[in-house]
Amino acid sequence: MSKEGDTRRALLVIDVQRDFVEARGGLPVPDGAAIIPVINRLRRRKRFDVVILALDFHPSSHWSFWTNHPGHKAFS
Repeated sequence: MSKEGDTRRALLVIDVQRDFVEARGGLPVPDGAAIIPVINRLRRRKRFDVVILALDFHPSSHWSFWTNHPGHKAFS
């Protein structure tokens, strides 16, 4: 347990997924892979007391998938 005034540092990596990397995933983001070396450099510095990696997940029935909207096409 930390004492009052203690400083703790956390690196939060939120929703970095293979799906968002060009040529590898189904939802490519332009230059999506560029963030990975930055994250890796930050992790190697060992300046954080904790590193938290969070991943967003949706079941296949989630409304955000076009396949769950009859009559619609991908990216419409």
